Amino acid sequence: MVIFRILFLLHFHQLVHEVFFRNGKTFKKPRRPYEKERLDAELKLVGEYGLRCKRELWRVQYALSRIRNASRNLLTLDEKDPRRIFEGEALLRRMNSVVFTLVFKSGMAKSIHHAPNQAETHQVGAF
Repeated sequence: MVIFRILFLLHFHQLVHEVFFRNGKTFKKPRRPYEKERLDAELKLVGEYGLRCKRELWRVQYALSRIRNASRNLLTLDEKDPRRIFEGEALLRRMNSVVFTLVFKSGMAKSIHHAPNQAETHQVGAF
């Protein structure tokens, strides 16, 4: 009984450590730090969306690149593969929230909560 309790505590400690102390990358710096066109484009985006610093922009770009990479990997799998079905549906849900944000920003919806109805009405982002 004591051995099972010790094993449980070790496993629980490992789970807690994985959840709360992840050291994964959250952003990726550009390869060329002083490229004028990229710097101008970044400055425009930071000003338009009210970001604090360029690291916040890089964080979003990194997240989008991970989504694109996951999509490419899923497209290489067979259509009936359970992993492709499960992860594909999760990606589509995430992309729907992006579409709803775009519908709200474009002025088609009165609020972000009204956006799903408008997206469905206007067939915006139909995949």
